[in-house]
Amino acid sequence: MHLREHPIRKIFNFHGRVSKSEFWLANIVILSLTGLMQVLAMIVSRSSNPVNEYLDSFVFYFSILSTWPLLALGSRRLHDIGKSGWWQLIMLTGIGILPLTFWFLKDGDKKPNPYDAHPLQNESER
Repeated sequence: MHLREHPIRKIFNFHGRVSKSEFWLANIVILSLTGLMQVLAMIVSRSSNPVNEYLDSFVFYFSILSTWPLLALGSRRLHDIGKSGWWQLIMLTGIGILPLTFWFLKDGDKKPNPYDAHPLQNESER
């Protein structure tokens, strides 16, 4: 199953693999939604609107909840190149963002690896 076919089911899943294009598309969508909500919250906060508190809380919780699918996507992207999803923890060092970015941009394994078959392979070929 591809992310395009079942985005809600697959986006929270840490198992399997995701192609480079699906990974970047999902990241762009999630991060764009978060950014748009933050901009909206800043615009609304300039006025004395009672909605401000609720909108700020919603943006905060959405940002926190969006961490789960971003970590799941990162894990499955690392699986696509044959690495464990736990490698995402190196981003906590700051400098670890560089190898992660390189790995996220790297082409995935063309053949099945220990994590799953190639993500763009047809279901009938598996």
